Amino acid sequence: GLATVVVTYGGQAGAGSLTGQFSSLEGTFTNTLNFRSVDEAPDYAIAITELLAPDGVTATTSFSSSAPLTVVVTLEDENGASLQNRPVSLELSGIPGSILPDNGVVITDLSGEALFEVNYGGLTGGGELTATYAGPVGDVIDTIFVSAVVADLDVGSLDDSAVFQSGVIRALPTTSVSYLGSVELLLVLVDSNGDLITTTESVRFDSPCLLNGFSSLDSGLTSTVLEGLLSVTYNAGVNCEDRTDTVTATLLQPGLAAQQTATIDLAVGAAPAANQRFITFIDADPINIALQGTGGGANLEERSQVTFEVRDGAGNPVPGQTVTFALSTTTGGIELADNSATTDASGQVSATVYAGVIATPVRVYATTERDVDTGETITVVSDVLSITSGIATQARFTMNPDVLNPPNAANTNGVEVALTARAYDRFGNPVPDGTSVVFTSECGGVGQASGTATPSGSCETTTGVCTLIWSSQNGSQVDCPLNRVTVLAHVLGEEGFIDADSDGYFGIPGVAPSCPGGTYPPFGNAYLQEPAGSECFIDNPEAWRDDNEDGTFNAGTTEIFIDIDSGSTAPNGQWDDETPPSGALFNGLACQSDGTTCSTQLVSVFASTELVAGPSDASELRGELYQSDGTGPLDPASDNVTAGGYFLLLSDQFDNVPPLGTTLSAQGNGECEVVSPDVSVGNSSANTPFVFGITIRTEADDAATDDYIEITWAIPDGTGNEAQLIFNCVP
Repeated sequence: GLATVVVTYGGQAGAGSLTGQFSSLEGTFTNTLNFRSVDEAPDYAIAITELLAPDGVTATTSFSSSAPLTVVVTLEDENGASLQNRPVSLELSGIPGSILPDNGVVITDLSGEALFEVNYGGLTGGGELTATYAGPVGDVIDTIFVSAVVADLDVGSLDDSAVFQSGVIRALPTTSVSYLGSVELLLVLVDSNGDLITTTESVRFDSPCLLNGFSSLDSGLTSTVLEGLLSVTYNAGVNCEDRTDTVTATLLQPGLAAQQTATIDLAVGAAPAANQRFITFIDADPINIALQGTGGGANLEERSQVTFEVRDGAGNPVPGQTVTFALSTTTGGIELADNSATTDASGQVSATVYAGVIATPVRVYATTERDVDTGETITVVSDVLSITSGIATQARFTMNPDVLNPPNAANTNGVEVALTARAYDRFGNPVPDGTSVVFTSECGGVGQASGTATPSGSCETTTGVCTLIWSSQNGSQVDCPLNRVTVLAHVLGEEGFIDADSDGYFGIPGVAPSCPGGTYPPFGNAYLQEPAGSECFIDNPEAWRDDNEDGTFNAGTTEIFIDIDSGSTAPNGQWDDETPPSGALFNGLACQSDGTTCSTQLVSVFASTELVAGPSDASELRGELYQSDGTGPLDPASDNVTAGGYFLLLSDQFDNVPPLGTTLSAQGNGECEVVSPDVSVGNSSANTPFVFGITIRTEADDAATDDYIEITWAIPDGTGNEAQLIFNCVP
């Protein structure tokens, strides 16, 4: 069904059209293709040189919901030299998917490379990636076939010997669930090699009792699986009794016809007779407890009381009933104060759990007689207790704004940016709810959202996260120098270290570890070993707000610091590059040898970020046009442009990146055509201009037309005006 014709160059450059016509009994059908002939071939070449897995090393042509594809495109001239500052686009056809950046256009770097990311779109199959450079004498393209796949994962659980059982949910302590009782359900996700997955996946649970609302899961019917492990609590309800409830866990993988599942049959007990008993979990107080020997650090206790309740078949409390306790794990020395206790007058009984030295989740199993005549027993499980250090570590504290370059913030009051702090302990667990994070800003104001009952310059964490609002304040005595805003967030915590022997504490292991090289944010320090042979740690300076962004505190300026001076020394009124200033020792609750190899005193854990307070008027942005080899800036009043590659540098008056969403476009007139796509500015606080690649094509000159190009930019939500540069163009 294909008819092929070859069109050859006729000796004259220009634009034209090719029309194909087919006649049949049904009628005549035509289609037209526009084309362009040039008197020279493109002297540049494009190639998709690498397709990489998320590790940035492994070559692959496939991508999935958990593994996007990194695409490296290279642009070179006819001699193999890299072409920089040229706009390269990437498109995916044949299968759904998305490309980052969103507009599918990247400016080549000094190596002539443009990097893209291709993400899964929900369906599997084969497709084609097309990389294009619209050059001054024609387009050059390269294509490569790729496939969207579903990650080869399996769902199941581990048995007592840590052997993976595919398709099986594990229930602890048993598959029997007492009336209104509960059990722990455990799931494991592995890859094709049988290793725990490192991606984040979702699992949906269902069963007759769950779908009808008779029973419940503490996590809801859909749960997120992190690092391949999942634990949920199944709670039997009043209307789910004396039956087998088959629970199915389905791994949610869009695009896969047959989903991976695991199941378990739970034997749910009948409602007890009047002379029988049932036991339920009531609560655990607190749900988070501190590591043994740390003292909490954030008002945490090192123990928790876990309470259960025993009632008879008529629902009455049963006093004097013996209940025995067991732990789901004793890792790190977790222990019970007593292995059994008797219920009080209200039918309640409590087990006291003491923390060990390793951060881990733990549950309490409570067992009692269901029938005093037969000696039949029933067992329920508690909710998960979390054993944690209780304080933030510098290694796991961050603060990020939702917008780095807010439009209009330089000259408008009340432009808001959400600042979110995330604080985790050295085990990666969230710090206790209510941990206070304090903020300060170089200009503008930081506080709770408008209308909040208790406005404050601090926020309290929930599951390790809290958010405050930075608000612009144009016209105040404290302005934003160079349109840049430094924001500092800090919290009491401990310094970051590498636990080489995995004992949960800082110390001197049997074999001296080797420290990683390089320096680390936010203050650019390297790992130390002090004393010799100790575990590697990064010594915190006192927290400071680095207003001029030079990486060190500058006395006598607007910069402020948190004068904490940990140890026995009182605050000295000076910024210290080591905390405490007496020497480079590890500071934190992970210290077991206070005052010798380390210190248990806390430090200021901190993070900072930069905002660019953007203008609202497009005319306040500065645009400069350069040739692709860097010649420029060109003067619209005296310099002409012609066929070739150019780039525009757009910034505010202080060379900062333009506001988020600023749009840039270029178009030609007469015999000059701009073939570059429109772009918009992304989320960035760079103190460098935005680069907009422009490619111009020309045709034979027609004296009757006016030949020029027009470059336009506009700021979203600004004054609504546009700014332009217009250059005469020579065909």
